[in-house]
Amino acid sequence: METSYTVKTPKGEFSLKREGFTELGFTMCLPEFLADLSEDERREKLPASQQSAVAKTDSDSRVSFVLHQANIDMKHDLDDDALTTSLMAEQKQAISRLAPGYRYCETLSKKINDHTVICLEFISNALDGDLYNIFFLLVHEGRMIFGTFSCKFEDAGEMNYVFLMCLNTLQF
Repeated sequence: METSYTVKTPKGEFSLKREGFTELGFTMCLPEFLADLSEDERREKLPASQQSAVAKTDSDSRVSFVLHQANIDMKHDLDDDALTTSLMAEQKQAISRLAPGYRYCETLSKKINDHTVICLEFISNALDGDLYNIFFLLVHEGRMIFGTFSCKFEDAGEMNYVFLMCLNTLQF
């Protein structure tokens, strides 16, 4: 298993380093320039319900990564692929209700190491400009794993490629 990668974009190169999320049961590569939020930054930037999330950002707060998990009520007849599709539809509906001004770009589904990963690209509003986001979701061992890569909208062209390359490195 590769522990690091270099991703080349028209604007430069990005080094990705494999990180383990043992409590979630997988590893993936993330840009080396991302660092964990301090406790003070976590309290400032994350709602109380998300304090246990994995949360990383760069030194300028232009790029961020947040990762969560939730147990799933296993009283259903859906396989993991169908469940992932259903959960993403529910998440998109919830996001639309909570933030009706978000602009949706694309939804894509990828098969990564026998797991269906669904990505929802959207543009959200912030005080100092628009943000480009990739919200992703998958089901693993009875849990919904979901996260968001975000960056300033003007960085979306190259960061979209980097974010999707990170997802391609998921190992369970």
